[in-house]
Amino acid sequence: MAEAGDRPKSAELAVALDEGTRRALERQAQKADCSAEDLAAALIALMLHQFALVAPDARRAARRARA
Repeated sequence: MAEAGDRPKSAELAVALDEGTRRALERQAQKADCSAEDLAAALIALMLHQFALVAPDARRAARRARA
């Protein structure tokens, strides 16, 4: 797990996320017994992983559309 100094500050997250999303993250973090920052980092990692899975298909589709 990252050190406390490596985690994004709550203020940085508040700028990046709308208020409702931030509150939802805090509620889910309480249920998961982790910080909202850790939960947000995990969600971002999941989204990046999902994007990496679909990116090759998107590139192939773009090539076919150009052809």
